[in-house]
Amino acid sequence: MNKIKISKLSKSFFTLRRGKINALYDISLEIEPGSFFVLLGPSGCGKSTLLNIIAGIEKQSSGEIYFNENLIASSEKNIFLSPKERDVAMVFQSYALYPHMTVFENIAFPLKISKLRKNEIMNKVNEAAKILELEKLLAAKPKELSGGQRQRVALGRAIVRNPSLLLLDEPLSNLDAMLRINMRSELKTLQRKLKLTTIYVTHDQTEAMSLGDKIALIKDGKIQQIGNPDDIYNNPQNLFVAKFLGSPPINLFNEKFLNSFQNKMEFLKNHKNFIAAIRPEQIKVIKKNNGVFNAKIKMISSLGSEKIIYLSAADEHFVVVVSYEKSLQEGEEIGISFGRDKIFLFDMKTERRICT
Repeated sequence: MNKIKISKLSKSFFTLRRGKINALYDISLEIEPGSFFVLLGPSGCGKSTLLNIIAGIEKQSSGEIYFNENLIASSEKNIFLSPKERDVAMVFQSYALYPHMTVFENIAFPLKISKLRKNEIMNKVNEAAKILELEKLLAAKPKELSGGQRQRVALGRAIVRNPSLLLLDEPLSNLDAMLRINMRSELKTLQRKLKLTTIYVTHDQTEAMSLGDKIALIKDGKIQQIGNPDDIYNNPQNLFVAKFLGSPPINLFNEKFLNSFQNKMEFLKNHKNFIAAIRPEQIKVIKKNNGVFNAKIKMISSLGSEKIIYLSAADEHFVVVVSYEKSLQEGEEIGISFGRDKIFLFDMKTERRICT
């Protein structure tokens, strides 16, 4: 197992149409041995570029990468180890299976390249197939497999040679919703069993929250926040982090609206030029005139065990999540309540978190 340390890493490149493009800025992070680390962010934020640099597929423009105490990439010292020398395995979004090969042959391919003996290859492939529940499919071709089975074959090919680092680039994005949920559980269980240091790239915040021991949230090539899922969700350092995590998304209220209720939120008197944010599940629906302010129910959506309530008050529109047992009607006017510790304030100009 490797501990990964990335220090002040940046990446830029040139295009004919757009000139110089800065893909990554001053990235520094540490990944503990055996942990499941997620790189999360919107499309084009630089997360896959960072994964490719860690893998050795691309070179950084500046900065250094360490595996344990070994310097494996440094622009300043002109050090660059190949992917093979780094002992990494990578699984791509497209699976990249060889269509003319059987499942056995696909999983065995990196072992054959390494020129292992036939009996060793047989043992290692059978062991990986058992872990991934592919034993009955070893003679099948990729076209005969479902999406989830193909994904497991790709994972088998990655883990069969027991790499020191496993890199996963949006491996579940081609699967349907139900299969993605099942594969998340299988993937986390497999990672725990093998104790493999794993770096996982995704744009799906639900995936990141359910899989990651730690998450690095990236925007425009810069790390916005690093932490465990609960810490990032409950203590966002800036407005982007607060908005990116959560489903339904966090509610935003402008300063003018909340200031009209300052008699019930006196702590706001100490703050100016802010945006307030409250997560839908942290807002309580109570009787009219008993809360911080009143709101009108515009629409109710049922999710089985929960209901999503769409509300309006003055010119503000927001969402609340309540239990299914809550009896509410569209058009009804209700009271809204929330604790002081549940409201986040962000500076309107910098979008950084304001301590309350």
